[in-house]
Amino acid sequence: MSDNALLLNNICSAFDATIPSTVDSLIDCLDTFSKAFATDVSTRQQLGNSDPSIWPNLHRLWLVAASNSPTSLGDKSLHKFRLSLARFTRNLVAAVPENQLRAFENEGAIRSLLFQYSSFTNANDPDSIPTTRMLVQSLSNMITANDALASTLWDSYVELPTEEQIIIRLLGVPDTATIVGTLVLILNCLQSGRSVERLAESRCGPRIVISLLDQVALLFDAEETSERGRAFEIGYAIFTRVVDEGQVAQLYEKISMPDEVVTPHQTVLLKLLDSYLHSNKKIPPGQSTQLLVSLFFSLTAYTRRAVRRALGLEEQERAPTAQSHSYNRDTGASAERPYGATKIGELDLLLPKVCEALVLVTQCLISLLLREEEDVKPADSVTMVVGEPKTIRQYVTQARLRDDGEGFVETLIDVLGLLDQFLPRIALGKIAPTAVPVKQLREQAAKLRNPSEAHASSDATDGSTASQSDPKGFAYLKRDLVRLLGILSYRSRPVQDRVRECGGIPVVSNMCVIDERNPYLREHAIFTLRNLLEDNKENQALVNEIQPLREWDENGVLAGR
Repeated sequence: MSDNALLLNNICSAFDATIPSTVDSLIDCLDTFSKAFATDVSTRQQLGNSDPSIWPNLHRLWLVAASNSPTSLGDKSLHKFRLSLARFTRNLVAAVPENQLRAFENEGAIRSLLFQYSSFTNANDPDSIPTTRMLVQSLSNMITANDALASTLWDSYVELPTEEQIIIRLLGVPDTATIVGTLVLILNCLQSGRSVERLAESRCGPRIVISLLDQVALLFDAEETSERGRAFEIGYAIFTRVVDEGQVAQLYEKISMPDEVVTPHQTVLLKLLDSYLHSNKKIPPGQSTQLLVSLFFSLTAYTRRAVRRALGLEEQERAPTAQSHSYNRDTGASAERPYGATKIGELDLLLPKVCEALVLVTQCLISLLLREEEDVKPADSVTMVVGEPKTIRQYVTQARLRDDGEGFVETLIDVLGLLDQFLPRIALGKIAPTAVPVKQLREQAAKLRNPSEAHASSDATDGSTASQSDPKGFAYLKRDLVRLLGILSYRSRPVQDRVRECGGIPVVSNMCVIDERNPYLREHAIFTLRNLLEDNKENQALVNEIQPLREWDENGVLAGR
């Protein structure tokens, strides 16, 4: 191997960027060694430890490759030289820690080249793309399975000024192979918990996350066996590391925007969290449950106000008419502002997106609650308050908007009732009338509980406004909210009683219908009703006293008597 090292050193020493023949000789030599390295790890080890050492000459080559000194090379020859050098380095360092350490001194030159190749002009130049890919792969191989080098690289990259942030620039290159290499580089950097924390805490970390979420969103529908599908899997693995290290709540907050209840990037992050909870059998550490409960309150506050405006419930309109969206992230409360500057009877244009996020939050809570039920020791699964361990179920049911505010269960019931009036049922491809106006059912239930305090009957909204609402973003909303209520009320007398006291039993009864926008809504509502009635005579008596106002027709839809 010393002969090989001597040959390589001689060719490197003779290299002169202004003499084309020496450039060609060097490229041929580098490519020959690269092929040998690809199949034999011992060859890499021997050349890396050879005497005379190859590292000084290799370092000189990288400095020449990254410099702007005059050469006789045209653009294509220059790309070819850099490509061969990057391939040689990539293969030389693969799975050899000693070589990784020695080659890492060239990271500055590689970074400089990546900055150049990720410019708009080079990123859209087909001749530049292969070199860009190889540079990224070379850098990634330098830190693979080497925690010390990975931490050093990551610490420096997340603190780079925005204008020098090559991770963000590389994620914007319109080449899937380059995206895959960049995602692998990021994943290699995030193998330690400290590196994941740096992603959330550093100056440019949130901007990197936003770029990552942009890419993941573009790759959602990619074929699993395609290169784009592989890119999605790696992107998902990155965010799995974020959840595993308990950083999802902090990152969600970091990528928020002032006066926006939910941003598109936050929605993508919720989708990834939802997927994680569905596919993993463990409850994530950190503040995930607190985040989801806080989001539930803020999103339902937005939804309730917007729906009331759309339904023309004027008593709820006390705010000015031309202000922006806002919510308090500390309390989860929605600020006293109108949403979308809508007029009464008009749909808030942001409401579908808010409801989409609410569906994701609800599904995440459902997954957490079901996962906790499967645990052997659910009480040990999460510590919500320092020194006060609780189960996730207890935390959710005891949560309130503020210390003296409305509880989680009451909020859930209220938003369900409003959505039942606002969203028309879809049965057999047609809009079905609201089965029973929720307001009318609540008044009937109030009369049965305490006739002396019952309110006079009044006309209720019949869904004519709701029929004009855009169905996009509202799919599965009522179904998942009903399902969440069913889980919370299972063998829980306090929840059962709270649902009855806030008029929730008529609301749930009203959900026992077919709705194509909410598959299996009827089945989940029946199951929830069963949980509300189990061993609760007060709830059973209330249901027995409620008289049906409509009957089922042959299509399974409630119709007038």
